[in-house]
Amino acid sequence: ARSLDKLYNFADCSGLHLIFALNALRRNPNNSWNSSSALSLLKYSASKKYNISWELGNEPNNYRTMRGRAVNGSQLGKDYIQLKSLLQPIRIYSRASLYGPNIGRPRKNVITLLDGFMKVAGNTVDAVTWQHCYIDGRVVKVMDFLKTRLLDTLSDQIRKIQKVVNTYTPGKKIWLEGVVTTSVGGTNNLSDSYAAGFLWLNTLGMLANRGIDVVIRHSFFDHGYNHLVDQNFNPLP
Repeated sequence: ARSLDKLYNFADCSGLHLIFALNALRRNPNNSWNSSSALSLLKYSASKKYNISWELGNEPNNYRTMRGRAVNGSQLGKDYIQLKSLLQPIRIYSRASLYGPNIGRPRKNVITLLDGFMKVAGNTVDAVTWQHCYIDGRVVKVMDFLKTRLLDTLSDQIRKIQKVVNTYTPGKKIWLEGVVTTSVGGTNNLSDSYAAGFLWLNTLGMLANRGIDVVIRHSFFDHGYNHLVDQNFNPLP
């Protein structure tokens, strides 16, 4: 509760709107979502009259690798419907926005997951969310940030996401909810440097050109080397 209070107060004082991602890895024996702790948090935030939008999970395509527990698109869709049913009886959240499924880079298995999710719960979310990473942070070199072939990878990923979304919910909003220049937490003196600015500008311009009007920076502060400000809140180059 104390952590949520601090987080909400930060967003509120900054004139920002908080989107809170609930834990999707609490699972029942049949692999359905266990919503008990989420319901407790919803009731607490409602008692404080916190104006929050909601999401469930983060990069569900990586659950098997990271936690040894896979969740397919159909099941994730059912979980979102369950979350929607939890929100509706709570007066302050009966019309709260819901976003998802916050998938990772749209490779074949990720597109399959998104397809299953959209088929079951495409109408449940207010915007479809996904994440993009340009380079493997373990092998990146400074000149990689200037390769047009790398810059153009985003265009192909946008096309793949839009194709699936428009199959089930034509015109549904698509958000790039997490964007980083390099993976595995970023690369010191590269992803937090001037060089990475080219990829960031490319992201903003390409998304605008394709009609995607919301892009969320992966990290603002104190996480790896992709953040925008240093420990003293000074903007990085």
